[in-house]
Amino acid sequence: MQTVIPKRDKYQFNGTCPFSVFYSNIYVLLVAFLTFFLFFWLQTEHDC
Repeated sequence: MQTVIPKRDKYQFNGTCPFSVFYSNIYVLLVAFLTFFLFFWLQTEHDC
């Protein structure tokens, strides 16, 4: 079997806290949502 990894290391991603990873994912989702919203808003403005 492989070397046993401690549980506390399982919740870390590249030596960072899980909270930072969570917030980074939320930031990426917010940026993607804002870009899509702006594109849709511009499309509606052009239609009007």
